[in-house]
Amino acid sequence: MGEGINEKAMNTSNPLGEEVRIEVAMPKSFKIKMVEASKLNDLKIWSAILSLLTNVLVGFFVAAVTNTISEKQSLLWWITGVFGFFAVGALLMTIRTNNQMETQETKINMKVSK
Repeated sequence: MGEGINEKAMNTSNPLGEEVRIEVAMPKSFKIKMVEASKLNDLKIWSAILSLLTNVLVGFFVAAVTNTISEKQSLLWWITGVFGFFAVGALLMTIRTNNQMETQETKINMKVSK
């Protein structure tokens, strides 16, 4: 026998052999939603920008809240506000792109043949 082959495993049969029965249920029909690839790509880009901006926003917010140097306090709040403004803009663009994609989608009904 070759190396790494378990002889006991090769000599035993399947204990479930004839007892296992597999059934697959298929629906009579299903729907496919088709969207424009460019809109889907735009949604992915805006989602990535929103994710990045919210992470930076939270970082500056925590820095502003926990800051102990009073000279930097107003600067940190201004930076937090600017990133907050851009994050809200990215959120609105993400929602707008998603709504455009949903209104322009094409639904295809497919029937399963026997």
